[in-house]
Amino acid sequence: MNCKPGDMAVLVKAVLPANVGLIVHVVRAYGISVCAEDRGMFLWLIKPAWPCATMNTQTRIVKYGTNLFPVADAWLRPIRPPETPVTETRDEELTV
Repeated sequence: MNCKPGDMAVLVKAVLPANVGLIVHVVRAYGISVCAEDRGMFLWLIKPAWPCATMNTQTRIVKYGTNLFPVADAWLRPIRPPETPVTETRDEELTV
């Protein structure tokens, strides 16, 4: 999986192309998709950082807002700081 709860992420693919690049907060697991666009993929419930377009898949009505909505994990790229390198020190005796 790409994301985990609490991550900030960028949408790299979206049903509505205007939402590609949107920054979102990954809230919690949602389930497995049954929609044609992402059938069988694991979904996260996300909250957009600013108002974005959302579409009801049954009525095809587009609305704008910051409501929670599900997105496939494969369509998200997490935003995380680089991991800090781990340094190891050892005490060794030198023989002269």
